Amino acid sequence: MVLYLSIIGFTWILLSITNCLWANYGIGNIEIAGLIFLGIFISFCIDGACALGARLINKKFINPFKGFFAERKNERKFYEKLKIRVWKDKIPELGKMFKCFDKSKIENKNSSQYLLGFITETCYAEIIHLLPIFFAFLLLIIFPSKYFWGISFPIVVVNVFLQIPPICVQRYNRPKLIVAYNRAKKFEERQNNIISNINESNTKLNTEDKKQEN
Repeated sequence: MVLYLSIIGFTWILLSITNCLWANYGIGNIEIAGLIFLGIFISFCIDGACALGARLINKKFINPFKGFFAERKNERKFYEKLKIRVWKDKIPELGKMFKCFDKSKIENKNSSQYLLGFITETCYAEIIHLLPIFFAFLLLIIFPSKYFWGISFPIVVVNVFLQIPPICVQRYNRPKLIVAYNRAKKFEERQNNIISNINESNTKLNTEDKKQEN
C-alpha cells in the first residue's frame, strides 16, 4: 500500500511542478495543485465505482476454470520474465482492509470449499482492476480539454498502469490455487468414500446382529 501511495504522491508532486512551471492556464500554482489533486480524487472515485460494479456480478457468470479467466499458453513464462515473484507481495491486498476475502495468505489448504472461494475472489479482483482500464478515460471527459495533456491524460495513464500489476498477480496465483483445489477435492472425496464404506459396513453389521437376535 505504501508503494502505491508513494507513486500517487509522486505523480501529484511531479504534475504540480511541471504544470506550475510550463503550463499557462490562467490560474495560480495553488489552484493548479488543487486541480491535480481533484483529478486524482476523481480517478479514485471511478475505481471505487468499478469495484462496486464488479461485486454486483453474480458468481454464476464467473468460471475460473475456463474461458476468460483460464491460463493462456506461455502466460506463466511471461510473468516470470517480469520477475513477478520479486514484487507480487508488494501489491496491496485490500480484501482484509475492507473486511472482504483476505487473499494475503491461504488459511486452509485442505478445504476445497475455502480454496474455491479464494479462486473465485481472484476473479473478482481481476475484474475490479480490469474495469478501471476501460473507464479511466471518463476523467478526460470530466476535465476541460485544455487540461488534457498536462493533467487529465497523465493521471489516466498512471491510473491504468497501477491496475496492471494486480491483474498479473491474480492470473499468476490462480493456476496454483486451482491445483491445490483439485488436490483438496480429491482428498475429501477419498475421505468421504472411506466414511461411506465404514457407515455401510456398520449398517450391514447392525442388520446381521438384529437378524441373529431374532
